[in-house]
Amino acid sequence: MSTPQRLALATSKGVTIHDVWNDNVEEEFSKIRDIIHEYPYIAFDTEFPGVVATPIGAFKCKEEFQYNQIACNVNMLKLIQVGFCLTNSKGELPPNGDIWQFNIKFSIDDDMYAVESVDLLRRSGIDFTRLQTDGISIEDFGSLLTTSGLVTDGICIEDFGSLLTTSGLVVNKKITWLTFHSCFDFGYLIKTVIGRSLPTSEKTFFEYHKALFPRSYDVKMLMKVPKIQAAKLRGGLQDIADQLSVKRIGFQHQAGSDALLTARTFFKLREKFFNNDWVELESQFQGYMFGLGAAFTSTLTELPMPVTKFNSHPLQTNDDDIPLYPLNLSPQNGPPPNFVVPVHPQQQRVEHQPVNVFQYFQSQI
Repeated sequence: MSTPQRLALATSKGVTIHDVWNDNVEEEFSKIRDIIHEYPYIAFDTEFPGVVATPIGAFKCKEEFQYNQIACNVNMLKLIQVGFCLTNSKGELPPNGDIWQFNIKFSIDDDMYAVESVDLLRRSGIDFTRLQTDGISIEDFGSLLTTSGLVTDGICIEDFGSLLTTSGLVVNKKITWLTFHSCFDFGYLIKTVIGRSLPTSEKTFFEYHKALFPRSYDVKMLMKVPKIQAAKLRGGLQDIADQLSVKRIGFQHQAGSDALLTARTFFKLREKFFNNDWVELESQFQGYMFGLGAAFTSTLTELPMPVTKFNSHPLQTNDDDIPLYPLNLSPQNGPPPNFVVPVHPQQQRVEHQPVNVFQYFQSQI
């Protein structure tokens, strides 16, 4: 049983957010396996150490640049937290109101990060000292995730990446994934599950996404529906939740709390705007990640199927929009060649020799 020290908080309405560390990770994944069939809707969120680099050089199109940007940052950086909120088809939590927040091993001294992002996470209550000593290794997390029933229906997999291409692989099509603006979230989770860097090709990335998460909905995509636009719902997750009077439990910018808020916001939107026609409309949203090229630029009725283009996080829509963050560069984890690492004007810019960006990705394979 989890001790009080392992709980981030136990709040009103029977919700308990479990802080999961290295010493209780197997125990908590076992609890998830026990209830996954009764609570097959999973809202998830990740916390990661910001955005530290943007690719430079010649690209065939904007979408190619944008995918390279996200893939590069995901490949360079490490996860900090992953939050899972399990519900049934009505949005009801398990009897104990359990929410899981997995704390991944991360070192301020050795790992790369954007200083502003880490400072924000510190202010939100994330314990970076304990992450370094008691955090879950990403290898253990990935292994347990693939055998938890969330991704693969409990199949034991030793080399999940290679098995993706075999006809015998059974992903869990019974699971419905709920996210909010999920480009980076899915990027980090896919990297964790396959145990290697994201692929050079965005086409391969989408093949991984479809295989691993065959049924998913991005709440941000619902904002494109005309009747939601007419209601003038807009902004980030917290903004939309506030407009719907959905109460947050826990702390913003912690993965467990954000996952719970994502779930409650999704079901509130479905109840308020899609109560009578969700079954008819859900296929229009299924499988999209807000930020994909087609999803980002098209109206709802114009969306092609399937999506084949990848758009960036809205903070990185072009070179001029890249936020300038101070950055920790450890000697062994410097940025790849042909990438510019933005820093504050007061700090000296880190210069790198220009090498073809695709050589970087090829070196990661």
